[in-house]
Amino acid sequence: MKKNLLFVSILMSGFAANAQNRLVLEERFSQASCGPCASQNPAYTALMDANPNKAVSIKYQTSWPGVDPMNAQNAADPGARVTYYNISGVPDSREDGSDVAITQGSIDARWAVPSPYTLAITHTFSADYDSVFVTANITAVAALTGTTLKFRLAMTEKEITFATAPGSNGETVFHNVVRKMYPDATGTAIAATWTVGQTQTLNFALAIPSYIYELGQIAFVGFIQEDGGTSKQVHQAGISQPVAIVSAGKVTALANVTPFSCVDYLNGVSATLKNQGNNAIATANVYYQIDNLTAMSTPYTGAAIAVGGQTPFVLPNMTGIAAGSHTLKVWMQNINGVTAMSPVGLYSTTFSVFTAAGSGTPVAQNFSVSTFPYAGYTVTGASPWVRSTANGGSAKYDNYNIPAGGTSDMMLPPMDMTANPTMTNMTFDVAYIQYAAELDKLEVKVSTNCGSTWTTLYTKSGATLATAPFSTTAFTPTATQWRNETVNLSSVASSNKVFVKFVATSAYGNNLYVDNINLAAAGVGSLNDNEVSTLQVYPNPATDVLNVNFD
Repeated sequence: MKKNLLFVSILMSGFAANAQNRLVLEERFSQASCGPCASQNPAYTALMDANPNKAVSIKYQTSWPGVDPMNAQNAADPGARVTYYNISGVPDSREDGSDVAITQGSIDARWAVPSPYTLAITHTFSADYDSVFVTANITAVAALTGTTLKFRLAMTEKEITFATAPGSNGETVFHNVVRKMYPDATGTAIAATWTVGQTQTLNFALAIPSYIYELGQIAFVGFIQEDGGTSKQVHQAGISQPVAIVSAGKVTALANVTPFSCVDYLNGVSATLKNQGNNAIATANVYYQIDNLTAMSTPYTGAAIAVGGQTPFVLPNMTGIAAGSHTLKVWMQNINGVTAMSPVGLYSTTFSVFTAAGSGTPVAQNFSVSTFPYAGYTVTGASPWVRSTANGGSAKYDNYNIPAGGTSDMMLPPMDMTANPTMTNMTFDVAYIQYAAELDKLEVKVSTNCGSTWTTLYTKSGATLATAPFSTTAFTPTATQWRNETVNLSSVASSNKVFVKFVATSAYGNNLYVDNINLAAAGVGSLNDNEVSTLQVYPNPATDVLNVNFD
């Protein structure tokens, strides 16, 4: 890590020991797929914006109820704080460590309580922006004897903006998101007994996480908290606000990368480059990398990108891509000659390559393996199919939490139908109930031209799809709440590369499950490991004829 200190941002939150020397800490628990979070966060954000000198907010993105890329990038710290406060649902908040409803009145009341400390926090970047250095100065303005006192430090991004909602609740803008805590969520032990005028300085030298979206949005929030006994009181908070970044950029989108491909190359991939610094971007290198292979770079050759502007940039063709699932990452470095700028602001997307004919092996999938999606499977959608433990393992689409209109594809590995010409019946088990009268939908579609067009062979929704009476609680099926379905694939029997996908569309009803997908000969059913209750084999020993009876 380089130690050339370039920029300094200082916020002194300590004044004389009176009612105005406190910065109230508001800890918010939220999630990108939480419907109530989307409806309540605007009012909460407005309240925080109205109190910049009284309160500071940090927001933990939790791992439930659905998809959230910010949690996926760092689940440990939000998870630890969820456990620390025994949070059972989102949205939820804590004010200076206490479980109270956050209002203007609660902020005013807490702000009026004198703090025994002042807290000043500063941060600076290294010359190449791969590191950041943080200093926290604590001064006692009143005597205090605590139990176990901890100083906790959180790197936040003041604002993260997505082009499209990353979860299922429609939110695209997220504020004051905790990206990392240092050294972790446990914090750093500080002195338990303080006298007036006593000071302590804490220094942190930190590598910038690769998943940070924008350098110029990084802030640091620190706070002093009781950890002993039953009290979790926060005595003081402080913030080092984002600093201006002279030259910075990020990749905000990638075009011409389809979720799956039948060729071993990517041609014409276009990256959207955005200027997030304070100077126009005249020169830069655009890096691109498939999986963990060697990263390649190409110089940016377009017109200068104005401050706040963005422009498309076509990457060189990428060839020789192996069959299988891949991740493409693209980012900018060496912006305006600032060498070795870390790949902050990268954009990634996943895709699969199928270059050979489909598998001739009959399909037999009971979702018993916990790692999902499986090799060769392609799952798409902001809130995708997931694996559930129901029925010993099954695929689940969470209509109970996904807003109406949400959809996801679960595509099986391609099949060579010519290898088994009599096997044209695909069977599967389905379980679903309505919440009330919603028309949650399941479709099965096939393609023989690598997804250019799809033919729907099965579609059911609402009461037609249901396998049990409706319920207003989240549905987990019992053994008797499944139905076996058959889809005839004879129309694609002459193709050696048949793609089959299960398409779920939410009407904000109740959960949908699919299990025991099998491909069998026409007119022949299929078995799964839950259906055989008795088995008889005779005679034993046998010489030429063996009889097998089963129920």
